[in-house]
Amino acid sequence: MSRLYELFGVDFKKGDLIFQEGGEADALYMIHKGSIEIYKQSGDIRKRLQILGEGEFIGEMAVIDSLPRSANAAALEDCQLIRMDRTSFNNNIQENHQFSISVIQFLTKRLRDTNDKVISMSKELRSKNILLDLLNEFIAKGKKDRSGRWSLIEYDSLIADYREKYSPDYGIFLNTIDGFISGGIFEFKKDTRNKTWLAYKIY
Repeated sequence: MSRLYELFGVDFKKGDLIFQEGGEADALYMIHKGSIEIYKQSGDIRKRLQILGEGEFIGEMAVIDSLPRSANAAALEDCQLIRMDRTSFNNNIQENHQFSISVIQFLTKRLRDTNDKVISMSKELRSKNILLDLLNEFIAKGKKDRSGRWSLIEYDSLIADYREKYSPDYGIFLNTIDGFISGGIFEFKKDTRNKTWLAYKIY
């Protein structure tokens, strides 16, 4: 990588903006030394997306689709970067075996990380939808216990109602409820006839 830095090296000081969201995607960068923050800016609100370090790429989509930058990149410390436009990148892919392997490994890791984030977001959204459904059930059908502090829904009836709605993800639905129980959002309660109720604390 030192050889690449000699040929394509550029330096940035701490706080320097390397590229800006919406800007022309004319090159990618490989971090030789230092660390880079990738972030979104909306007015005064700055949302950090990730921090990248030595050996990682930033702005790599520039040599793939040439679309405008999708985020901002700034130096978190003094940095040495390797800057390549599309032509330089293609030439190095063809001529530098080790560089090609590094690119493939990085893009594979980035794809895997993206897939993990999508799966995580999907699970989170599904849990929120189930929670919303259950809270609506408590509003529509829940009855207070004798203390008046808990709203109760008969668990067997709830499960029967939702078996068809969440098919074929019924097992996920049950596991999600178990997660809500473990997290303290709901509780199981038994009455004098040993019937199980899903309970939500009103206050």
